[in-house]
Amino acid sequence: MAESLYLTKYPIHLALSQKATNKPRNGWDETDPKFRHRAVMAIFDAIDSDHPRKNAAILFRADYLAGQAPFFLIQSKIPPTHAPDGVQTIKREIEVLPAGTPVRFRLSINAIRRKTVSANVAPSKPHVTTTPIPFDFSTEGSVASDPQETMTPWLSNKLKKALDDVTITNHQRELLGVDRNGKSTASMTVQVDTVDAVATVTDGTELNDLILHGVGRAKAYGCGLLTVQALA
Repeated sequence: MAESLYLTKYPIHLALSQKATNKPRNGWDETDPKFRHRAVMAIFDAIDSDHPRKNAAILFRADYLAGQAPFFLIQSKIPPTHAPDGVQTIKREIEVLPAGTPVRFRLSINAIRRKTVSANVAPSKPHVTTTPIPFDFSTEGSVASDPQETMTPWLSNKLKKALDDVTITNHQRELLGVDRNGKSTASMTVQVDTVDAVATVTDGTELNDLILHGVGRAKAYGCGLLTVQALA
């Protein structure tokens, strides 16, 4: 059965211009992860749930396309009802693609490896360390010499229930919450990797599950959205 979803194109400059009681005196910072989350959720009615974003399948990413103003692409089960003029929304059916269908896709994902490190001295608690997944063909450090640690094998493993033969054609990384010198500009930092790739469908139902629920972590801050187009 096909799933119905809404796709909304929300120009970032419109989001920045909106009035709100919690708006900073100097305006919002487009690279602040919390601003992105609040701006997206503000165009929807209040959702009676402990997990409103998850229950309404609200996912988004920032897209930067040549010839267009930067925009948030927002996916949801429910239509936005508080979007300002200039925001565009369409409704579409997500069909189940048959196995073997070649596709191209764009995915925003938090490409971070997390490792729990045990404390050597009691009563210290274990802590989690985070390491960015290296770009393909990276020469930085010994980790990059292990093909299991680079982007294509890591991403292929994330998508393996739905897609095979993943080939990355473009990969951009954005670090939200810091300036170009690495100085913190927000209360939190989020790494967003935007990946364009081609692949082959192995299970259309699993693929639709990834589309609906998103891929990986940090979904509230612009990671997880997977959009797919069949090539045949």
